[in-house]
This record gives sequence, structure tokens and C-alpha cells, in this order.
Amino acid sequence: MTTPFEPPAPPPLRPAPARPGRKLGPIAEELSSAHRAWLGPMRETYLTSGLTLSELSARVRLAKSKISELLRGIGLYPRWEIIFSLSRELNMPYWPLYRLWRQAALEAHKSREWVERCSEKTAVTMSHAAPPLDHRAFRELVESFYSLYAQVFLEDEERDTAVSDTFDILWLCWNDALASPDTRKFAWNVLRATVMARTPHVDGRPELGWAAFDTVALQSVIAASDRAEQIEETLDLFKAMSRLPDHQLDVMVLRRLCGITPRTPPAFSVSRWPLCGPTSATPSISWRASSARPRPKGKPHDPSHRRNPLQGPAGPSPHRAPRHRPLLPRKDRGTQPAGEPSTSPASPTRRLKTCGPCAKPSSPTPRHRRDRLRHRPGTPTPQRAGPCLRAAADRHR
Repeated sequence: MTTPFEPPAPPPLRPAPARPGRKLGPIAEELSSAHRAWLGPMRETYLTSGLTLSELSARVRLAKSKISELLRGIGLYPRWEIIFSLSRELNMPYWPLYRLWRQAALEAHKSREWVERCSEKTAVTMSHAAPPLDHRAFRELVESFYSLYAQVFLEDEERDTAVSDTFDILWLCWNDALASPDTRKFAWNVLRATVMARTPHVDGRPELGWAAFDTVALQSVIAASDRAEQIEETLDLFKAMSRLPDHQLDVMVLRRLCGITPRTPPAFSVSRWPLCGPTSATPSISWRASSARPRPKGKPHDPSHRRNPLQGPAGPSPHRAPRHRPLLPRKDRGTQPAGEPSTSPASPTRRLKTCGPCAKPSSPTPRHRRDRLRHRPGTPTPQRAGPCLRAAADRHR
């Protein structure tokens, strides 16, 4: 029974109107990965455009059967004039589509003269356009990490081609990537599909055997017998890794083989930007950006206190305590005579006097002073300071 406090049930959703004409068939299974790289985005753009084959045929002046064969990937490899006319009607960017089409044509054993003849008529209308600003920013952030991941499965030339194709595909479907729940995960799926399409597979799993000959452990071994044993051990390890599920395999590759950890150097880091995006099956693989220490409000930034240790010792500062006595806690400064122990309820180690080379400030000091003390020659090590502190503790008792 429906009460007045319950909202009325929404009307049932009507199914989307069926596209008139014959349904477009699937993509041919024997199609190469390079051909699928540009055909997949074009096919999805056509299906979401609402156009029919008859309407598209009237606009580009091409038979419906030819367009259907082109969108299914059967028949002869299409010329660029046809692809260019279709992309213009579907509002697709020309430049990434041309690069993907050219790469697939060369892999389909088309000569470079044939490629140039196909594109010479559209060279004037097709100019080198820049990708969207957010796409360029995203590429600058993750391209180096994408290359590290692809290098585990592919050689250098194949790696560069796979990463370049990944960002071209993202350019073609960038609006879909931005509209997805997680742009990072969308882009990672494109990268993984592109890399795995070029990776040799054994029993349905990616082959990592060749990477066993390019490891740090193998380069550190000199004896020939030890090298053979190391290669055999690494091959067994990589073979076991290749049997992992997709998410776990990506985590092992990124963390163990690529060295991407939460403490990645700040020069290659992005704050709260995991590579794969948050998933329930994988831990968050993120790297943090270096953050400057916040300055107190009302005080201007003075870079003079950050002194390079190579410039020598800094000059005397009125805010710096002499080295012959420990620095008093902040709350006791100005109220306690110099050289006398503090009477504040602090820990006993703060009131201890140290001797000889073990003397050092016993209270927290600003960061720039700690940096200078850390680089100052003659700073005692914990092993040398330990006995002195224990002796001072006995005297204090």
C-alpha cells in the first residue's frame, strides 16, 4: 500500500527507438590490433551519433554496403579519403585518426607511396591540430609511467608505438573519458588493451620471458653458471606472475618491476593521482607531490634562511642560541637563565647536559637549522652520543 509520504513510482523507461535498417554486424575477429585502434572509436562514434547508414551514405556519397564493410573491418583496407570524409561527418579529430590509420596501413604491408598518395588530396584541409589542453596535461603527468609499464611487455620500438597509440585513442574518445566515472581508470584500460594487443601470449596469458634478461639481479652476476641459474629463477618467477589475474598482475608489474611506490620521487609525482584509479581489487598505487612546509600567517617569506650547505657556515644570527649551552624549549625562552636546567615539566632527557662532541640542541629546532646541523662536520652519531647521554642521566639521578 502506498502512503502519502512515499514518492510516486517513476514511469517505466521506454526503450530507445530502434535504428531503421539492418543492424550493423560485429567487427571481424581476424582484424589486427592496429586496425582496431582507429576502427573501434569510429564505430562507437557512429553508433552514438544517431545517424543511419542511408543518411551517412548520402552525405559521403558512398554505398551503404561499402560503409558497412568499412565499419566491420572486412574487405580491402580503406583509403584515407574515405576515412577523412566519414570523420568529418562524425565530428572526429583528424590528426590522431590519421596517425592510427597510417600505422595500421604500414602494418598491413601497404607501401609508403600508397599511404602518401591516399593522403595527398587532403593534406591542405587536414592540418596538425593540437589536442585539448586537459588531454595534454594528462599526458604529461602519466606518459613516463605508461612507458615503464609497456616496457615490461614490449621492446623499445613496440613500447613507444603502444604508448603513442594509447594517447591517440584517448584523443579520439576524450569526451567519453571525461564523462566516465573515473578518467584515470578509463585511460588505464585503453593502455592495457593496447599493450596486451601487441604482447605475445602463451595459453592466454602475457609472455614475460624476454624481460628476464634485462633485470638488475642478472646484471650484478658475473659468473656464467650463476647467470644461468639467475635467468632460470627469474623465468620461473615471471611465469608465475603472468598467471595472476589482470589487476594483481598490474600491481606486481608497477610495484615490483617498475618501482612505482607511494614514495616515488617528487619530480615524477602527482598528489592523489593513482595510475589505475581506485578499484576494489587493487590497492591504491599513488605517488605524492612534495609539499612545502606551511608558513605562519602574517610573516613574509624570507628565502635567506634556506642556505646552501656548500656556501659554508652561516653568519651569526640573533635568534640562534650559542653552541656552549643547549637550546631551551620555546615556552621557557626568556624566563630561564642561561646555563641552568629548566624547571618545566618536560622529559628528563631535555634537561640533561651533554659534553664534548655530543653537545647538540636538546629541543625541537626549526627545519632550516636542523638542515645546517645535519650537514655540519663533526656532528656526533647516535652510537657516540648514546654513552654520553647515559652518563649524564646517571649524574642527573
